[in-house]
Amino acid sequence: EDGMKTELLAGIGARLAYVTPSHQFPLGGVMPIARRHQLLKWARHNNAYVIEDDYDSEYRYDINPVPPLHSLEDHGAVIYLGTISKTLSPMLRIGYLVVPPELQEVFATAKQFADRHSPVAEQEALASLIESGGYESHVRRVRRLNGERRETLLGALQHSFGDRITVQGADAGLHVAVWFNDLPRSRETALV
Repeated sequence: EDGMKTELLAGIGARLAYVTPSHQFPLGGVMPIARRHQLLKWARHNNAYVIEDDYDSEYRYDINPVPPLHSLEDHGAVIYLGTISKTLSPMLRIGYLVVPPELQEVFATAKQFADRHSPVAEQEALASLIESGGYESHVRRVRRLNGERRETLLGALQHSFGDRITVQGADAGLHVAVWFNDLPRSRETALV
C-alpha cells in the first residue's frame, strides 16, 4: 500500500534499488516521506544508487504530492527518470534521466551505443513548449481531465460492485488495482 517496505533493507548489501515511489506499479501505493528518507539512508550507508522512476508523478488527485527522492538528497545517490509519454502522447517516445555528475559520462556513452536515433525535431518542439509555459498548462489540463475520468471510473465501479470490491492506488497516477472481495475461486480465472 505504501510502496517498498524500506525497513526490510537493513542488512541487504545490494548496490542498486529500483523504485516507483510516487505511484508504485502495479498496486499504486505512494511511498510516504519517512520511507523515502529511510531508503536514502540505506543508499548512503551501502554506497548504493536508487533509480527513481517517476513515470506518472504529474497525476495527483486526492493527496498532496510527496517530494521526489531526487529532491530530498544531496549525496548523488538517486538516478531520476521520467517520461513525457504519459502527459503528451505515448507516440512521443521521449524520456529523461537526471544522473549524478560522476555518472553522466557513463550514461552518455551508453546512450550512444544503445540508441543513436533520438527524435531531434520532437525534442526541440518539446523544449519550445516547456520554455513557453505551454507544457505546464497542458499538464494542468490533462490532470483535470484524467481526474474527471478517474471519478467516472470509481463511480462506475462503486455502482456496479459496491462493497464487493476494494480499489487501491486511486489517489494518484493513471491506473488503479481492483480487488474482488470474497470472489469464488472458480470465477478468479475468468477475470484474469
